[in-house]
Amino acid sequence: LFPSVIISNVICIVKLFKTHAQTAASSRHATITVGILSFLFCVFNLAAILVGFVLPKVKCGGVRSELVMFTLLGLNSACNPAVYILRKAAMKDHLRSLLGK
Repeated sequence: LFPSVIISNVICIVKLFKTHAQTAASSRHATITVGILSFLFCVFNLAAILVGFVLPKVKCGGVRSELVMFTLLGLNSACNPAVYILRKAAMKDHLRSLLGK
C-alpha cells in the first residue's frame, strides 16, 4: 500500500508540472500542496513502521510502541486538514469567519 501511494503521488506531481502555461500558478500551488501531503505521509508512516515493526517491542517510559505507532498514523490524517487550511485561501477565509476575525 505504501509504495502505491508514493508512486501515485509522484505521477500526480509530474502531471501537474506538465500543465499548460495558463494554469501554471494554480498547478504550481496544487503541486506544492500534493508535495507537502506526500512528505507528511512518508514521514509519519515511515516513523510508524520504524517504531512499530523495526524497533524492538520495548516500553519507553511506560508507553508501548504500538501506542506510538497508532498515534503517528493518526497524526498523519490529522495533519491533512491543517495543510489544506494553510494552503487554500477559501478554507483560510472560512476559518477566519468562523473564528470571528
